[in-house]
Amino acid sequence: MFRPAQILNPIITKVASPRLSMLQNNIEILKYNYLKLVHLISKVNIVVYLLLIIFTPLAVKILYGANFEDTFPIVRILSIYMIFRATGNPIGSLIIATGKTNLEFYWNLLLLLIIPVFVLIGAQISIEAVAWALTISSILLFYLSWRLLVFKLIGGTFREYLKAIFILQFNKK
Repeated sequence: MFRPAQILNPIITKVASPRLSMLQNNIEILKYNYLKLVHLISKVNIVVYLLLIIFTPLAVKILYGANFEDTFPIVRILSIYMIFRATGNPIGSLIIATGKTNLEFYWNLLLLLIIPVFVLIGAQISIEAVAWALTISSILLFYLSWRLLVFKLIGGTFREYLKAIFILQFNKK
């Protein structure tokens, strides 16, 4: 499930991190360019993972063979999970660009406390429940990551952030 994001996101973020770093002294321009980056990564990843949801049987058959039909629901659930994970990927570039890497450390500590709880709860039920638990945790953490990281670093509203992720056309200034 991570493979598409592992291929696409590093290419974009390796170019973006130095560019955002050059803009760190002008928060408005940094915010605009960060939201543009989020838009680009989201647009690509959402399309890829929606296609994976639609064509799960074909993708699983090509990658793993015909005897893995029982994985279809898990692949679909984890595709939703990956949409949220992939859209959060540019936050690392923003953190590096602003020099606030301590925030990422604290964020990862928080994730270390929260995600295992979701996984343990799901593991009590089934592997499918683990996939749902991860997905639910990523949806719940989506807002929190914006509030504790993005908002703290560049401001802006949650609505602006959502528009950058889910609207097909990004508004130019």
